[in-house]
Amino acid sequence: MKLKMYLIPFSLILVCIIFAAITRFSYTDAGDAVYNYEYNANDVMSDLLKENKISSPADIIDQADIIVKAKYNGKRKMIPDAFFSEVSVSQIYKGNKALLNEELCIIEPLEVFTKKQYINARGHFTIPLQKGDEYVLLLNHKEFDKSRKLNDFEKSQYYPVTQGAFGCYRISRKRQTECLDKSKKYTINDLLGMDIYATDSQVLDNYYDYKEQIFKSIGVYMND
Repeated sequence: MKLKMYLIPFSLILVCIIFAAITRFSYTDAGDAVYNYEYNANDVMSDLLKENKISSPADIIDQADIIVKAKYNGKRKMIPDAFFSEVSVSQIYKGNKALLNEELCIIEPLEVFTKKQYINARGHFTIPLQKGDEYVLLLNHKEFDKSRKLNDFEKSQYYPVTQGAFGCYRISRKRQTECLDKSKKYTINDLLGMDIYATDSQVLDNYYDYKEQIFKSIGVYMND
């Protein structure tokens, strides 16, 4: 009987240790160092749009569950296959009005290879959200098993339409004029101030054409 009494607490401790280890290794331990890892998000635009069944800016608007104006506040969790970036919603253009003034978790899909110090953003031309900037985000809610009871963090999770740049537009009149050089290596820190990971001028032009048409359709006005 005494042996069983000792075994039960030991089993509980073992379970806690295993759970803690799983939780620890679910997150990258590189911290801000990841912003200096080599970063690549290049893609073929025609393939991206075809894959997402997009032929015009109107398709992105139609596919979005919600469209919001939001600012990235600098809070971000990093796991090996995504950034979870927190934004504060200041305006709703489409979707659930109850989300106004709420915090949402934006899923930015990518793969972090800590040992190689490399980040593969899986194409999609995306550059991670930049602290202090306001964006128009065209988002879809992350789907979970319908029988699952979601916690607040899970309820707040959304990802951009196309899972990349064509669902995310900075609110600014400033326009990125230079394409990235395919022969060079870049880090996220190198890309600060840029809107899209584009190595082709056609991608750059199409991105801003989409931005202009989407902003006009939903009634976004820029002051600077």
